[in-house]
Amino acid sequence: MRRCALTCGARGVWRLRRAQAMIETLLSVIFVTFVLLVSVQLMRWLAMRILLEHGAARAARAHAIGYNEFMCQKAARVAIIPVSGRRLWPSGRTDSEADKLISTYLNAPTVGHARGILDYEKWGSSSLSVTTVDFCVNPKVRAEMTMSDAYLPLRGLSEVEAHYPFYMDNSGW
Repeated sequence: MRRCALTCGARGVWRLRRAQAMIETLLSVIFVTFVLLVSVQLMRWLAMRILLEHGAARAARAHAIGYNEFMCQKAARVAIIPVSGRRLWPSGRTDSEADKLISTYLNAPTVGHARGILDYEKWGSSSLSVTTVDFCVNPKVRAEMTMSDAYLPLRGLSEVEAHYPFYMDNSGW
């Protein structure tokens, strides 16, 4: 009888060890998955910030060569197309933006014409502040990892010296 009790006790210990290993594995898999998902989200935010800085640089360049504020805004918006969300207009067309839509959008004379040519989800929430030196492209970016509707303060900033007033007449052509 004693021998059976020792054997049964040893089996119980073996089952507890298997359960402990399974729990440790489960916890480590959950932790590694969480770290992986967080790192992917951080990489997406970093790429978005780089593209926002590129958009701000395009707007700063457009202003430095003498374009008006509307043209600077269009240049910045075209530069941030990869992070602008889904395309709202034209929705049913299969044309790619690189074909004709971008050049037609850049040639639009007014805001109404431009929205009728090309529009993206995050363009409505983006703002472009234009001064003589600083440019800031600031779309509201939803934090997708959280369950709330929190927005992240991502923005791209670019500084360019504007020398065009020395060489061009601003009074109109």
